[in-house]
Amino acid sequence: MNFKISSTELSNKLQTLSHAIASKPTMPILENFLFEINNGIATITASDMELTLTTQMPFGNNEGSISIAINANLLLDTLKLSDEETLDIEINETNLSVVIKTAMGRYNFIGVRGDEFPTNPQLSNENGDICKVEMPVEELLTGINSTLFAVSAETLRPAMTAIYFTTEENNVTFVATDAQKLSKISTDKAVINNNGSFLMPSKAANALKNILNKSTGDLKIEFDKKFISVSLPECSIITRQVEGKYPNYNSVIPKNNPNILIVDRIALIRIIKRVGIYANPTTRLVKFDVQNNVLSLSTQNFEFATSAVDAMPCKYEGQQMAIGFRYTFLLEELQAITCDEVKIHLADQTHAVLITPAEVEEGRNHSMLLMPLLLHDD
Repeated sequence: MNFKISSTELSNKLQTLSHAIASKPTMPILENFLFEINNGIATITASDMELTLTTQMPFGNNEGSISIAINANLLLDTLKLSDEETLDIEINETNLSVVIKTAMGRYNFIGVRGDEFPTNPQLSNENGDICKVEMPVEELLTGINSTLFAVSAETLRPAMTAIYFTTEENNVTFVATDAQKLSKISTDKAVINNNGSFLMPSKAANALKNILNKSTGDLKIEFDKKFISVSLPECSIITRQVEGKYPNYNSVIPKNNPNILIVDRIALIRIIKRVGIYANPTTRLVKFDVQNNVLSLSTQNFEFATSAVDAMPCKYEGQQMAIGFRYTFLLEELQAITCDEVKIHLADQTHAVLITPAEVEEGRNHSMLLMPLLLHDD
């Protein structure tokens, strides 16, 4: 069979699918892309058994069908180093040899029978328990961007290595926490057929983030008790859910932190980065002192005899306060929130602070929690 295809179009499609190619796959066949070509349409699949990505594209005008698996790294590297041009691809249906011809080149390799590739997982609707959500691409992307940084890397608590996704009436809520920081964001810009929840693995969330950055329009999410499916115009994603029960995160979110600090978010990020250069590389501790509408930041590293102090204007209502933060955690939260000014709700040196936008965005509700670090007496 012979096919003509744009090198750039094919490369872009395969780059999207490459997020599901494992560096050390559990089965040799998973080192490949699966091409199922039927009457000029190619369905291309990549999988690591936990995450499966699928896309379609026109593949010449040939009638007939063939199923072949082609080494992912070989094909990606070849296309990555190719100029934009039309490729002439020949596949021998008998021995599965593949020839890719460019204007001046010829590349030969052998494929693998497509029926050796694992079957895509399917959602089960035996008891009508599939939940469906339709929402704009932007809302899912915002939900992932706002929570992925707070996912735990501690594998002893699998549920916390995922983003917790819940649907209730017209609201979709995303939550992630590693016990030191927590981020929760909800949106009402969704159409939901049933209430439910799932734990999305961080690998799937990262893959989705990269795909959603290049997508627009609406998408559909479906999930049962084991799998999650996300359907976009350009591809579909199926991933196995993380098993486990998510902790009762609402019980740790502060309800009454009476001291309120309002500050320019970008200016705060810049001053934290400057002062943080001088912080102890182990603790990353930066001290916040706030009084009389001035926020002072300070840090010191006794080992290298370095220190820094800087200040910025703010709006503050409450008692004079000194509190310490691991500045890298605080930066992650400030960079994950989209607003001009943030409101930091404080209690004392030992209790969690709550960070929210100074002005709530219509249709969204975003709040983050951060545990402080103990300040030692000078």
